[in-house]
Amino acid sequence: MDRPSLNEALSASRWTSVDFPSHSEIHADFVSRASLVESYRFELPVADMTVTDIFLGIFGGKPGWMKAAIILRNIAVKPFGIETPLVADVLSNARRTTYRVGETIWAWPIFTLTGDELVAGRDNKHLDFRVSVLKSVENGGQFATVSTVCVTHNRAGEIYLKTILPIHKHGIRFLISRALSGYVHPTIPR
Repeated sequence: MDRPSLNEALSASRWTSVDFPSHSEIHADFVSRASLVESYRFELPVADMTVTDIFLGIFGGKPGWMKAAIILRNIAVKPFGIETPLVADVLSNARRTTYRVGETIWAWPIFTLTGDELVAGRDNKHLDFRVSVLKSVENGGQFATVSTVCVTHNRAGEIYLKTILPIHKHGIRFLISRALSGYVHPTIPR
């Protein structure tokens, strides 16, 4: 029996904004210091999806215009000493068969990878951020919660976060909605 793609499996579900999940591997101290904490939850209609599949299904489906915007943002912030991914990492649609803590999943270093959660992000002098995909079982259903947590370190981080926040909120909701609408990314296995 063929396994459906992540996007086929998610096409029947929808996301909702929720509180940050207390059982996340993102440390409570990091969350308590955060300037931004947001979480979106949706039901997984197929039981065997991994957190890596879910992560790649959402963040791997970036359209060209979004990749171009990320590259332009990286060019703009690089002179300020902010660590940015390589252009090749932003443009890549490559998918490896395995991922480990310390490696990157596309442009982001992986901090945590368990059967239930993948946490990736980046630490910079202006702010640190984490993106979590957490899988849970509740009332007989399987769910995923996608969370973003940002901790600012200085005034530059606060200004940067305030500037990009509207774009970020639109972008993350767009990517989740795009995955849930049945968009099939070529790197998601069938």
